[in-house]
Amino acid sequence: MLQKRDPLFIQAYEVIKNRILRGTLVPGERLVEATLAKDLGVSRNPIREALRLLMQDGLVHSTVNGHIVHPMTIDDIQEIYECRMMVEPFAASLASQRIQPSEITALYHYVDQAESCFASGDIDGTIEANSFFHNSIVQFSHNQLVYSTFKIIDNLVVVSRNIEMKVHQRPPDYLEDHRKMVKMLEAQKADELHELVMEHIRADWNYFKKFAEVTEKELLTVNSAH
Repeated sequence: MLQKRDPLFIQAYEVIKNRILRGTLVPGERLVEATLAKDLGVSRNPIREALRLLMQDGLVHSTVNGHIVHPMTIDDIQEIYECRMMVEPFAASLASQRIQPSEITALYHYVDQAESCFASGDIDGTIEANSFFHNSIVQFSHNQLVYSTFKIIDNLVVVSRNIEMKVHQRPPDYLEDHRKMVKMLEAQKADELHELVMEHIRADWNYFKKFAEVTEKELLTVNSAH
């Protein structure tokens, strides 16, 4: 139940958004205002406003049958990865020339955290650490327009990671790339870093493409272990 601090629609927005980003609400799932209102202990008006904000974020779609979580088809995921390949390698190159020692330390922390979480079977923790890692590299480019561009797709990137990790059970080979990226940032190897980040994102997309023939239902179903 929500508390009386921030406006109720903001609290409802944060709760529903968190459920989508963590995969509790899965792509394509129907969002019923009355059900959400009862669950959160509020009227339908804050829920309606929260869903409007989530539509602006791209996390919720409006259909003739009501609101649903972004369905995240394979075509949607391809567009997300194409955008990532445009923004992240360039941002990493900028970061290699501008990053601060404290920011390098933060990145190593996220790498260690992701490895530790994966080893202990904490998939949500792994996804969160990976998201902080990639988001931070773009932020450490210290180019606000580049970062703002990335933030447009950031939420959908997190949702795609949930599918990749929880539905398709992505192996942890990518984690080694993260440590290499930080070392290249330290060494200011802009060109090599650009290439590594590009190949890293492309490898993620290629992993997804192996499941392109899977039915929509299979693509959107989070495994029972979640």
